[in-house]
Amino acid sequence: MSPARIRTAVRRPPHVLVDARFSARRRGGDRCRYELAAHLSDHAAARYTFLTYADTQAMLLDRCHDAQTVTTDSRPNRHPQGDIFEHVSLPLTGRRLRADIYHGTFNMLPLAAPAPITVLTIHDMAVFAHPEAYGRRFAAYGRALIRAGVRRATQILSVSDATAREIVRYLPHAEGKIVTIRNGVGKEFVQAASLGEAEVGPACSRLGIPRPYVLFVGNLEPKKNLPRLIQAFQRLKASSGLPHTLVIVGERPPEGPDGVPGGGEQSRAIHFAGYVEDADLPVLYRGADLVAYPSTYEGFGMPVLEGMAAGAPVLTSSVSSLPEVAGGAAMLVDPYDVEEIAAGLHRALTDRAWRAGAAVAGPARAAVLSWAENARQTSEVYHRLWERAAAEGTAGRGGKTS
Repeated sequence: MSPARIRTAVRRPPHVLVDARFSARRRGGDRCRYELAAHLSDHAAARYTFLTYADTQAMLLDRCHDAQTVTTDSRPNRHPQGDIFEHVSLPLTGRRLRADIYHGTFNMLPLAAPAPITVLTIHDMAVFAHPEAYGRRFAAYGRALIRAGVRRATQILSVSDATAREIVRYLPHAEGKIVTIRNGVGKEFVQAASLGEAEVGPACSRLGIPRPYVLFVGNLEPKKNLPRLIQAFQRLKASSGLPHTLVIVGERPPEGPDGVPGGGEQSRAIHFAGYVEDADLPVLYRGADLVAYPSTYEGFGMPVLEGMAAGAPVLTSSVSSLPEVAGGAAMLVDPYDVEEIAAGLHRALTDRAWRAGAAVAGPARAAVLSWAENARQTSEVYHRLWERAAAEGTAGRGGKTS
């Protein structure tokens, strides 16, 4: 590339194609992709095109009125159609759009690069750390995709230092390519901290939530450790006489609540609320006497941050990324020790001094981790990569230079 073309390329912002596919039920990775896209649109240092699902495009455009989007109905977890889109159609789309940077936002990149510069976000290394939870074939496929993505990525973004360490543990050649940019928390959870009984009471009544309650939010996969939480809660009830109900918010297992060991009809103090709409979740956090999330493995652990933001005391695990996310503002327990979980629940519900401290420390910790800051740091990564490409004489080979 001639020096004149390099200078022209640097004068224009890069064209970034971002995988912003999310389902209507914006939880976990879906929430992360939506929030990143919504807040990146506030940064004019780049020109963005967001890859979205056709059925949720309007949700993104409601937040980003002038956003440029390209849509698909292909889901990555649908085989082989999803594979064809990921590794054939998506690279062709990136080249057709003349993207300078492609950001794969959930653990993998297409086998053929959609842009000269590629950024890969890795949320966790669960298929390496806990392959038994996924089945041999799926875990092997997931490991292969992450290995390939890490090898080809220009830059790797990790959602926590804990995940960054795991990436290097399993894929040592990734060291030097990783930047940690922690997830954020939505404004609706921060705003929930100011809600009072006038808002919480009617919402709980409408949703059939018994009060007072301890809240668990998450799907029912094994790493969420729900059986031990239920066992610990039942021991707490038997020994203390506390009036609380354990409210479980998340997708019910196909066989119903009784499929969760220790749950179902064994205790009337266990309430399976099922899926709760996004608009109702912040008020449920606010109304909880305690958010309990003793997961055994997380790349980040969004419910910990959401609970703290809403002003609820939080109990979580002393392992994986969870102490990092909690930042000293939550009670930590050994997730493998039912007795320790039960003791932690008791103290978190009855120790007034600890609860008063958590009510201050939790929101303060959550205030540090915003989606606006996540997007700012991510846009800075794009800018650094673009400047480096310009210095190396490769900027402008993807997008138009005029």
